[in-house]
Amino acid sequence: MDGVESNNGIFVFGMTNKPDKIDNALRRPGRFSKEIEVMPPDKKGREKILEIHAYEKDHQFKVNREDLDYIASRTFGYTGADLRGLLDEAFTYCILRDPKGESTEVTREDFDKALKKTKPSALRDMPFREPKKKLSDIGGYESHKEIVRRVVEKGNGGLILLYGPPGTGKSLMPEAIAGEMGYNLIEIHGNDPETSLVGATKDKLKRMIERAKNLAPCVLNFDEIGGLVAKKHWTGGTKEGHTGYLQSVLNNPPEGVYIFATENRPDELLDTFVQRFPHRLYFGMPTPEEQAEIWRRNIPREIDPRELVGANDKLSGRNIVHTALLVKDYGLEPTAEVYRHLIENIKPVDEESYKAVREEVGDSVRDYDNVRRFLDKSPEKTGEEKQNAKN
Repeated sequence: MDGVESNNGIFVFGMTNKPDKIDNALRRPGRFSKEIEVMPPDKKGREKILEIHAYEKDHQFKVNREDLDYIASRTFGYTGADLRGLLDEAFTYCILRDPKGESTEVTREDFDKALKKTKPSALRDMPFREPKKKLSDIGGYESHKEIVRRVVEKGNGGLILLYGPPGTGKSLMPEAIAGEMGYNLIEIHGNDPETSLVGATKDKLKRMIERAKNLAPCVLNFDEIGGLVAKKHWTGGTKEGHTGYLQSVLNNPPEGVYIFATENRPDELLDTFVQRFPHRLYFGMPTPEEQAEIWRRNIPREIDPRELVGANDKLSGRNIVHTALLVKDYGLEPTAEVYRHLIENIKPVDEESYKAVREEVGDSVRDYDNVRRFLDKSPEKTGEEKQNAKN
């Protein structure tokens, strides 16, 4: 490029789906001086692309327009090629359903099967997985679920910090609300050495945020965020740059992106970072009633979960689920005696040490429950108002 004396009438384009691999020497003025990131189409764009391939291309299949709207609302992150591939998959299922070819009308069921077979290109190079849980899969923590549901149902994004002892369901909550709402789920693990963010620059992190914004509505979860951002008493290093950029994002979060962060000890993070989250939910150890509910979901019906809670009432949800998996994986007979033997020596989490953390960081769940109790007991409230407060 430097040797070209005249470029009159010559336009040089370069295309790549891995800009991070391009030598920076090519990305300076005089060479590739302009960069345009082509993002996946929004819902209206997806509708138009689907209409073109469904109605303006030469094929024998009949597609209902309502089904196109249905598909467009469920294909966040799909490119034009992805959408064409999805239609081809649906056409294939239509043929398999009627090999004689007597019916060429593509059904909603054909599209649902095609959706399960395809994946958006925009997410292939991102830490993405399909959410398979819903809020009903979480035993207990009803106030936590209610707060998260209310924040997400507002429809314009939100910032939620989940903290507490290990194994209490913090990482499960973002997946559950994404599955509940039918949103994309992007997970970034701060302590995972395989993640693309370890040692990354602010520019890489910025691109991840931009892609999440273009996939909205989307749940973006920074799991164990302490591995990514700076902590108290630290000076210098790349994490300070990450922290500064993330704080700017939290000051003006992208619309339609629900940002979650999980951390065992947020009191070790910078106060200026933690305070950016208006919703800070403490996940304590489950109560005996909640433990019984978690046991009930993971053991045979003939076993009384209260018996197992009586044997050890200091277990986390993870302890209970892992115990049930051990019985299954080892081929043990699932009896109350076997479960009691496995849990009798599990060391409880020292939740006492989290009292000071809870006071320092704050707890939206405690505040929410206190307000609910106040409204329920307020003599000025009518019965209808109390019911509305509960809802």
